[in-house]
Amino acid sequence: AVKLDPTSFETLYDPAFAGYLWNGLAGRRLASEALVRLICFEPLHPNAYRTWRDFELDKKGSEILKVDKMLENFLKTHPDSASWWVDLAGDRFYLGRTSLALQTLDKMASANPNYISPAIPLLRARCALDGGDTRGFHENYQKAVLTAESTGDFTLLFRQAEPLFTPACYRMWEKCQTASSRAVF
Repeated sequence: AVKLDPTSFETLYDPAFAGYLWNGLAGRRLASEALVRLICFEPLHPNAYRTWRDFELDKKGSEILKVDKMLENFLKTHPDSASWWVDLAGDRFYLGRTSLALQTLDKMASANPNYISPAIPLLRARCALDGGDTRGFHENYQKAVLTAESTGDFTLLFRQAEPLFTPACYRMWEKCQTASSRAVF
């Protein structure tokens, strides 16, 4: 179907969804490739971008670059898409472009001054650490914790710390019922 009509949005989305259901590496590769093509054709196709961003664990550098090119173009006309700016900055950091990641976060902040997410100071902390700035890391990490406490969104902080958790740590985390107790944890 993709060969017959490579520009059909549904034709691209269906194999991607089937690839994830297939559950093997070949299925995931098929899914990722189809979603990248779909995202580049139609970035606002329902669920395509978020599905690729959140569920594709084996993103190839070339796929990230294609999606990032789409993001750059998309953000020129949709600068209020703050979370996509953060995604773009994160990709740039992941690809070893730390200064470009920081510039992207600055552009996002000027286009969306009221956008609040712990992802922003957390990424700034990672950039500081990458540059050997331990003080900058600590300050930004603390901002990330405070932002998570004020928004109640500890998802990214949890994901970052989870590999270090022992079973006792998991039990302690589960006992934290308030945002302030999670921030202290």
